[in-house]
Amino acid sequence: MPCAPDSDVETELPDRTDQTFLVPLSGEQKNRYLDHEAQVARLASIAKRRPLTQQESEKLLRELAMMRMVCDTNYILDPKERACPKLAELEKVLEECRENSDVKVLVFSEWERMLELVQGLCKRLRLGFALHTGSVPQLRRRAEIQRFKNEPGCRAFLSTDSGSTGLNLQSASVVINCDLPWNPARLEQRISRAWRKHQTRPVTVIHLVSEGTIEQKMIGTLKTKQALAEGVLDLRGDLKKLALTSGRQTFLSRLQQLLGPSVDGPQSEEPKPLPVDRSLAFAQAAREKLAGALIRCEETYPLEGAHSVLFVVVERDAALWRERLAPLHQELFGEGKWDPLAPVKIEVIDRATDEALRRMAEAGLIAPSTRAIRSLSPAAENGNGAVALSEEERQKALAHRQQASRKLKMADLLEGGGLSEEAHEALREATLWAGRALAVENRLPEPGEIKESLRPPVSLLWGDALPTLHELVSSPSPPPTRVTEVLQKLLA
Repeated sequence: MPCAPDSDVETELPDRTDQTFLVPLSGEQKNRYLDHEAQVARLASIAKRRPLTQQESEKLLRELAMMRMVCDTNYILDPKERACPKLAELEKVLEECRENSDVKVLVFSEWERMLELVQGLCKRLRLGFALHTGSVPQLRRRAEIQRFKNEPGCRAFLSTDSGSTGLNLQSASVVINCDLPWNPARLEQRISRAWRKHQTRPVTVIHLVSEGTIEQKMIGTLKTKQALAEGVLDLRGDLKKLALTSGRQTFLSRLQQLLGPSVDGPQSEEPKPLPVDRSLAFAQAAREKLAGALIRCEETYPLEGAHSVLFVVVERDAALWRERLAPLHQELFGEGKWDPLAPVKIEVIDRATDEALRRMAEAGLIAPSTRAIRSLSPAAENGNGAVALSEEERQKALAHRQQASRKLKMADLLEGGGLSEEAHEALREATLWAGRALAVENRLPEPGEIKESLRPPVSLLWGDALPTLHELVSSPSPPPTRVTEVLQKLLA
């Protein structure tokens, strides 16, 4: 008969006392922590606008993990930096335990390098210890466990989470967590090595928490721990699984809680919202700054690359106006405010240069280098046939695009979760909303419903329509010929 879980026998357990010691970061730790936190914040900002790529998701996981490592010590990432303020707090606790010959201690950390520093501390204090980590051979681990249980002089058991399950260590009455696993179940598994049935003494649990970091913020958001642990922060899941369970926006809001001020701290002022159409806002502000010097402002989409270029033509003094427009461009499209994989660049030229380039293009000396051009100022039909939209049309198209993007993301997540039929339906809806957006943007009739004929096998749909939809939903102004072709193919 299987054993009952520890939670079923809590009434038989002795008293348990939990204490949290807040430890300030060293200067070196703080600098590294802020570097990783900035990377997480940047990726979280991108994820608010669109699903992260696999490479970006992996980087987010790495940066979150490194934030946690630095909360212990930079030594985990850099052998040259051995500063560890938590070690000083741990030393006080171990010294107190050493004075009581009946007390044995469990010391847990997720990282072996942290336990290397703890080993050095135990040697300096002349405190006998046993070691249980993934790098210790299996036979040696058993010997270490027996030594801790049976030898009075072996007072500390140092373990990674490899020793947090399956071990009965009731000889210990103090549990010290050098770092907190984000999954509450895993934390309880550590503690239950000592606080379990047949324990005869009260158990003291001590958490060493870095002050003003993600560790401290997690204390105030225990209700979100399980979802975060299962999805991201314990590195067992991934962003897709978490989004499938609770929604990307929910995850992002929870992540923002961890990155923002602590629960008891002052709330930061809400940032000024950025315009929905930042390129158009740039053109309008540029027209005011340049007064009569502005000839034309366009957003061009090169044939190669995912970026776009704000192309500004002025009467003269292009270098001067480029310098004056740089702060405006930074305000709207600077680092952390726009997708770094699809940046919006700026180029300013004078009228004479613009006319020279046009003559060279007409003479065939310069090959076409753009796939689309969007006129921003003055608002008019451009040379590629793209139509300047009214504000009402633009907002309507934007709403359709957002719906398409949401449905497309849902299709991605469902397919990744093995729910192909549900993914098929979400993809059909994404197709419909994308078609409506493209129709509005090109003043074509909006499709009402998807024809029954658009029900190919899921494999065919994913092999053909999905890349097309990704391309069209992510492109602010696809070429009209491409729009017509896709609408006829998917929605005609």
